[in-house]
Amino acid sequence: LLAAQAQLSVLESQLKAAEGNLATVKDQFTLITGLDKDVVLAEQAETVKMPESIDKYLPFLEKRPDIQSMKSQIDAAESSIGTVKSGHLPALSADGNYYLSRSSSVASTKENKWDVGLTLTLPLYSGGVTSARVQEYSEKQREIELLLSQARRQAESGIRTAHNNLMSALNQMKSLEAALAATEQNFKEQEKNYRYGQATNLDVIQALNLYLDTKRTLDRTRFQGMTSWAELDAATAQIPEAQ
Repeated sequence: LLAAQAQLSVLESQLKAAEGNLATVKDQFTLITGLDKDVVLAEQAETVKMPESIDKYLPFLEKRPDIQSMKSQIDAAESSIGTVKSGHLPALSADGNYYLSRSSSVASTKENKWDVGLTLTLPLYSGGVTSARVQEYSEKQREIELLLSQARRQAESGIRTAHNNLMSALNQMKSLEAALAATEQNFKEQEKNYRYGQATNLDVIQALNLYLDTKRTLDRTRFQGMTSWAELDAATAQIPEAQ
């Protein structure tokens, strides 16, 4: 009797803890999605599919928005350097005027209602400023290239981590599924033996606890696998569109 009462107290405690965790994740869900915390979610298949080899997913890191953004910044920096370097070159400009009326003491000038002038500018004294600007933009380009290299390494690490976690979860699930079948059969056998007086209620409680612990571990591992799949999709910028 005492063992059964203790078991009941433990289960009630676990139930309260699960209810508290559920309330917490519902609040987090509302914060992240903006949806009502009691919205009905569609059930997904409990089967976690096997991923392909890691080499299949690594090329996708170049399609990540953060990587593409840094590539665009490098292209922009290169264009800016080319523009600034043009400051070393002479510049030729043309200016023209058209006159509705023109007064002049010279008759030919008075009759001519337009004029054009050419201006040639040689950057003899601004070369140092231009070189400094080229150096500034080159340093910015180098900085972005270093950040891009770091982002690539972090992206590759994220892909590998998510893939390893997914494979680990799948391997654990295989062992846990076999363990669940064994512990369930053991619990049924202990129940039958108890009815025939060949086992005590403590044996039944112990078998039940082992069975439920194994089931909870399997469920937890299955959801970890689903989470790892979502992390792998996010790390490779392959998030499916919402239906």
